Amino acid sequence: MGTKVNSNYEDLITFTRASKGHALRPVSYGDELVTNGTFDTDSDWTKASNWSIGSDVATSDGGSGILQQTATVLDPSKIYVFEFDVTSYTSGGVKIYSGAGSDPTDYVSAVGSYSYAFIPIGTTPSLFSNAFNGSVDNVSIKEVFFDQPDGTLTLFEHPDNVPRVEYDADGNRLGLLVEEARTTLVTSSEDFSGWSNINAPLEANSIEAPDGTVTATKLIANTENGQHRRDYPRTYSAGTYTFSVFAKVGGYNYLELRLAGDGVYVDIRDGSFAGASAGITTSYEDVGNGWKRIAITHSAGANDTARINVVETSGQRSFTGDGTSGIYIWGAQLEAGSFPTSYIKTTGSTATRSADVASIPVADFGYNQNEGTLFAEVVDYTSKPTGSNYVVSLDDNTASNRNQIIRYNNAWIYDVKVSNVTQVSQNLGTTNDPAKVAFAFKLNDFAATEDGDAVVTDTSGTVPNVTKMTIGSAYNNSAQLNGHIKSIKYYPRRLTNAQLQDLTS
Repeated sequence: MGTKVNSNYEDLITFTRASKGHALRPVSYGDELVTNGTFDTDSDWTKASNWSIGSDVATSDGGSGILQQTATVLDPSKIYVFEFDVTSYTSGGVKIYSGAGSDPTDYVSAVGSYSYAFIPIGTTPSLFSNAFNGSVDNVSIKEVFFDQPDGTLTLFEHPDNVPRVEYDADGNRLGLLVEEARTTLVTSSEDFSGWSNINAPLEANSIEAPDGTVTATKLIANTENGQHRRDYPRTYSAGTYTFSVFAKVGGYNYLELRLAGDGVYVDIRDGSFAGASAGITTSYEDVGNGWKRIAITHSAGANDTARINVVETSGQRSFTGDGTSGIYIWGAQLEAGSFPTSYIKTTGSTATRSADVASIPVADFGYNQNEGTLFAEVVDYTSKPTGSNYVVSLDDNTASNRNQIIRYNNAWIYDVKVSNVTQVSQNLGTTNDPAKVAFAFKLNDFAATEDGDAVVTDTSGTVPNVTKMTIGSAYNNSAQLNGHIKSIKYYPRRLTNAQLQDLTS
């Protein structure tokens, strides 16, 4: 029997995430699609009456209307990055626009450089003024390409409903990222000017951030003798929270993260932690170009403060700075939960990243209802909490008929139900990270294994009739894996036990 290989997973998987979502992956861009994006002449643009072009900018007089590039045609099935500068601002707002319906961005109401990845609704790219009084320049639109050999590793903000295939800082492919929904309480994740200042002036937009934009902030230790920090007070209820920030050496090699009065010292260079307060757990991730994401998890009382300290040496939070050295910071996040999830950008209010939902109708890949084998390679999940986290489920969109592998309380569980009656429930033992797991099924002939271990079998039970394969969550799109699925393989027959061991070794 031949093997069907789906290298383009997007052609097969039904995927939704009702929000944007970040992931580190190689990103490259196509040719410039905008003509005269620098407004050198009054040409190539179709203007509503409120817009005019002159002095190398496009200016809106406070009215509402569209500035269009009608010669540029976009494909609503592709992803583009739309960039522009607001060079002067008095009032109102301006945003990108591509057609009637749900618009891809919020209105911009400040001088600055803006970049948005989006899937166009229509085919004509525009800037739409909502009583905008100001000027724009350097308009650019390029197609986005993922995972190409010429791509640059970028912490990219994927548009709604676009799956995230993530890589590590060395360019190794981790796989499809599947996460639960989370909300960040930091309202302006890349702007630290609103945080309480203790001897720590800021240099905004000083270097390139992990997302490729020049939006990182330098947190400087001034010449006072004492602590050099920024505090973020936020209204929230008591509970378990994770506080994280991206950091890079900027003259000093250390920082301290604190939450609810407790903290830990971190060497930004290698992620070594010291002096952790009781009850704190830590996380450290290399995202490339010297940037590290550092996180602490701790129980916090209502409205406790999150804090970033510049530290001279590990354990030395009070010192006299030189007024120029510090650390670079970007992308602060405070989320309820016992581990960090991917970065959620905010620009003035809290924000929620929706859960990742992925599935495939079994009719789309020639599923055999009588027998089969399913394999999954999973990465980066063992630091997540106990409870149920699903790897893959064959089900009929109910809990009554399902054939699944889950991680439950740090163990692999193979579970089969027919008409809500348990047929098989096998414990494969403690989970590894990464891990390769496989399960095989046939009437009165079930088997499962992890990483080439001895096969666990069950010689009784029937096989459920199913309609879909659910990837990284339960049948009802809950209990997400909170990790990466690197590979899935399906065989329309029950492989032998020896083959199962070979497959997962």
